[in-house]
This record gives sequence, C-alpha cells and structure tokens, in this order.
Amino acid sequence: MARLRPGVTFADARRDIAAVGDQLAREQHDDQGWKADARTLRDQQVPSDIRLIVMTMMGAVTLVLLIACANVANLLLSRATCVSARWRCARSRLTAACFAFSAVRRHDRDVLAAVIFDFDGVILDSETPEYESHKQVFGMFGVPLSLDDYLRHVGLYHVDHETQWFMRLCAQSPAPPDRETFDAERKRVFNALVPGEPMRGIVDLLDALAAARVPLAIASTSTSRWVVPAAERLGIRARFATVVTGDDVERRKPAPDVYLEAARRLGVDPARSIAVEDSAPGIASARAAGMKTVAIPHWLTERHDLSAADLRVAHAGELTLERLARLVGL
Repeated sequence: MARLRPGVTFADARRDIAAVGDQLAREQHDDQGWKADARTLRDQQVPSDIRLIVMTMMGAVTLVLLIACANVANLLLSRATCVSARWRCARSRLTAACFAFSAVRRHDRDVLAAVIFDFDGVILDSETPEYESHKQVFGMFGVPLSLDDYLRHVGLYHVDHETQWFMRLCAQSPAPPDRETFDAERKRVFNALVPGEPMRGIVDLLDALAAARVPLAIASTSTSRWVVPAAERLGIRARFATVVTGDDVERRKPAPDVYLEAARRLGVDPARSIAVEDSAPGIASARAAGMKTVAIPHWLTERHDLSAADLRVAHAGELTLERLARLVGL
C-alpha cells in the first residue's frame, strides 16, 4: 500500500494527481493537433505533386513533338530540295529542246521560201460538183457525159470554157436548151453540191505554215470572180498573201505564168518554193516555173499522169513543215 511522504497531505496528493492529468491531457491534445496539421499538410502537398508530375509529363511530350516536327521538316526540306533540283534539270532540258526545235523551225522556214496552192481540187473540192453539174444537165437533155470525156478538161480552162460545153450539148441533144437554161441548171446543181469547208488537212497545214511564217499564195487557172469569193466563204482568204488567177496572166496552165506571178508578188525564189497541185496540167505548170511540186490527186484526177511530181500524198494532212523543207533541200 502506497504511503504519503512525510508532511504531504491527501489534499496535496490529489492536487498533484490532477495537475499531472491536466498535463497529460494537454500533451495528448497537442499530439492530436500535430497529427491533424501533418495530415492537412500532406493533403495540400499531394495535389501539388500531381501537378508537378503532369507538368513534367506534358513538357516531355512537347519536347518529343518538337523533335518529331523538326525531323519531318528536315525530311520535307530535303525532298523539296531534291524535287527542286529535278525540276531545274527538267526545265533546263525543256528549254534546250525548245531552242533546238525553234532552230529547226527557223532553218525550215529559211529553206522553204513559199508554198503556193492550186485552188480547185486542192483547197476546195469544187471538181466533184463541177463534173456532176455538167453530167446532170447533159442527162436532162438526153446526152450522156462519160468520166473519160470530162477528165480531158480537168485542170484546164479557156475563156469560152462554158460556151464549148454548151455547144457540145446542143450538137448532140435532140432537144437542146437555150443558153440561159443551160447556165441556170448547171449553177443550181453546182451550188447544191459544193462543200462549205476546205478539203481534208488543208486548215491544219495552213496553220502550221503560218506559225512558221512561211508565205502562202493561191495560183489558180480559174477566174477571180470564182476563186476570191469562194476563198472568202471558206474563211481562209486572209491566210494568203496574194491570189493569182487566170485573169491576171496572159497564159493559163499548163504554162508557168500563174506560179511565176505568185512568186513575183511574194518576192521569193521559185526554186525554193513548193506548189501543191491535183492535176497533170497543174504539175506541168509549177515545174515549168522551176518549183518543187506536191501532188494530192483528187478522185477525178487519180488517172492523170502525176509521176512528174516530187512528192505524192493522199491528203494535205500528210504534209508537215519539215517534210516540205526536206523537199526543197533535195
């Protein structure tokens, strides 16, 4: 059993015990407060730590993206540099090719002084309606007109050309027409059959020659009142520097007069010029003028002897500037 120290009463002991209890209570309260403060501090630090981690991760991701973008940019730049180099190479080659092509075309233009075209049967298929109109009018009045009889007159023209046909009909017909009826019927049939556009390949050939600045002319043995309006209706008259017809010369084909006059008006050397023809009289006329000749036979002139031509083609589309230039250079 515990004993009190001498001189200490029970009241003093109770007071000491109460004081110790109060001290213990205060210390316990202080300990609980410290723990609460620690928890509060911990709760406040956790979000900050998370933000720090998130910000660190975002910085790392941003750095990775920047590095990737830099790599892509370098790749694109290198490819662009390569493409640019290839383009510069291709452009230089194209420029060189253009210069070479221009040089060739200038050479062809310098070699080829002019191209001179016959009109009927070369530029315009007026030969077919001309034949059909005579054939039909002859048939109206009981006279057959064979192809062989007509072909002897293709490529030729005389001042009294139609008069000769009319007189021939009157001599063979049992009931011949008067001259007015003959002319009216022939023109009616002709106008109904004459084409409204040039023959195959003519426009493209004219375009190519014009682009190369090769002088062009028409040399026809027909009359001016037919050739000039017909060329205007086709929309090609302005392409030719001059039009020479049988009305402008003393002698018609096969004499060389129309071709020589065309060369004189153009101011070119006939020997460096080309004539495009469809008939034997036309070929003879151009050759007599000293020109190279190209034959484009019409179906009515296929049986003509065109062997004197320097070149024979099926249509104008087969002719090019280079081919014509080579012909003059022979």
